[in-house]
Amino acid sequence: MNPKRTLRRVGVALMLLVAFLFQGTWALAGTTGGISGYVRETSGAPVADATLKAVSPSGVATSRTDATGHFNFLSLSPDTYTITVSKEGFADESVPGVVVFADQTQTVNITQDKKLATIARVRSVSAGSLVKSGVTADQYSVDSKTIGKVAALGGGGNLDSAYSAIASVPGVNVPIGGSGWNNNVAYIRGSQSFFTSY
Repeated sequence: MNPKRTLRRVGVALMLLVAFLFQGTWALAGTTGGISGYVRETSGAPVADATLKAVSPSGVATSRTDATGHFNFLSLSPDTYTITVSKEGFADESVPGVVVFADQTQTVNITQDKKLATIARVRSVSAGSLVKSGVTADQYSVDSKTIGKVAALGGGGNLDSAYSAIASVPGVNVPIGGSGWNNNVAYIRGSQSFFTSY
């Protein structure tokens, strides 16, 4: 047997042994972790094909749910992540503060609500406005039926009907006992009565 060949074989065997030992050490001391879980509707049905983002100061990772609503983030750096899930027809949901440790997989389950659908748009326009651009005066017509409905707003006194008519106008406030000779309407559009004539 050739001693040089034997020595070479022993050297190769030692090198392979050292390589396997180092590889085993690397496998034991992992440097990344993961996040997995399920995305479901409020009813419990799985949300398939939803997009998930895991965001942290160390980076951003993306994933998608399968047909069962299951997702996986692999090889994440240890950090604190915010998981956001989005899908058309659903409201976006976020789960902050998910901490990833090396060699560990965190489980996060997310419930996603469906968005309310817009079935119609209704536009409402007021017949009159308290404030009109370029208009320095407002004019209102008050009939006897309206005065009868708002009579209590005008207080007592001989001028009950007149003060009731004034009190029925939007933006005008007649205080209790504020009717009668030489009394003012207390507020018109939030200001003192002497700032606005009537």
